[in-house]
Amino acid sequence: MRATDIQFCSATCQSEWQSDARSGVNHPSWIGGERHYGRGWNKNKKNAVRVRDQARCQGCGLPESVSFEEYGTALHVHHITPAREIDDPKKRNRMTNLITLCQTCHPRWEKMAPLRPDTEFTAD
Repeated sequence: MRATDIQFCSATCQSEWQSDARSGVNHPSWIGGERHYGRGWNKNKKNAVRVRDQARCQGCGLPESVSFEEYGTALHVHHITPAREIDDPKKRNRMTNLITLCQTCHPRWEKMAPLRPDTEFTAD
């Protein structure tokens, strides 16, 4: 089922549905690994990453407000080194291994993992 087939009460509600319905094995680009990222992976951590990255995609600079307008979802929080390659959840979910990306940049970065492209928007 696609998000466009469902009526949502808010963009936040749609984002939460997409997080569940299009993540892990439910995501069309799923290539293995854990669905649950373990201890330390939660809304607070994702929000902290978005705040650190100034609510902008670190690939192209898209502001989160535009992501909500265009895609109906918050910016994604991406594991730079894929979660499936790090056994320890503390290391897997460290702030230094997380970055904010839009839904257009996220698949590109997934294909390059664990490389991290240089862009003017990439946070150090």
